[in-house]
Amino acid sequence: MKQVILVSERGEERSFIFLRESIEGANQTENVVAVAVALNTVNAQQHITIGKVDCLVFNTAFLMPSAKEIKGQHPELRVVVFTADAMGAEAQDEGVIIMGKTFVSAEDIQRIVLG
Repeated sequence: MKQVILVSERGEERSFIFLRESIEGANQTENVVAVAVALNTVNAQQHITIGKVDCLVFNTAFLMPSAKEIKGQHPELRVVVFTADAMGAEAQDEGVIIMGKTFVSAEDIQRIVLG
């Protein structure tokens, strides 16, 4: 089972809830993913230190510097940043996957997050 940590320093806004529900939707046929929430990047680092984390998901480009720093410290970790700015285009920056959350389906989110 893959462990996904959602990082949001702004709380569970609507788009954050959509991301969580989309990722958890992969469990419809079998349990393939567990989702936890980190309230800040320090808490996300604690999750990484404590146990196996497969993917870290950020919900805002505001946290891109933190995402890059964590990716640099843990190159094996999948790190995804969803941002309204990218408008659905998938790109990479220093190994961090950047994906626009506008017009993205739940299936796209699962593919990007779960690999």
